[in-house]
Amino acid sequence: MDHISKFFIYLIFSLGAFLAPLTPAFLVAIIMVILDTTTKIMVVGKLEGIKEIKSGKLKQIIPKVIFYFVFLVLAQICTVYIDKEIPFVKLVLATIVGIETYSIDENFEDLTGFSFIKKIISFTKKLTDYKTNN
Repeated sequence: MDHISKFFIYLIFSLGAFLAPLTPAFLVAIIMVILDTTTKIMVVGKLEGIKEIKSGKLKQIIPKVIFYFVFLVLAQICTVYIDKEIPFVKLVLATIVGIETYSIDENFEDLTGFSFIKKIISFTKKLTDYKTNN
């Protein structure tokens, strides 16, 4: 086996070992994007009609997924090379989940007129007021 083949084998295994801890984060990001896309398709189908659902618009999810993956990899790099004590990957994943949850909530509100985030905020305010007054 020549040196170039050994180099590429070493590179592939090194990348695999580096990215392996990110597999659950990648899966969560993909699931959130799929849920957001599904709810958006439902909104377009309900408000504009099924004929308005175009595959060309679905291409927008590819840059979003790539963007999320790049940020997760950068977070892993920060964890490995800057500080292992700071949960960079978890912070980035929490941000991704928050962004996608907010988008899903907007789609859900367009579908049903009901926002679960607004209900949670309202409930939290009532609970805080109750604790303050008692």
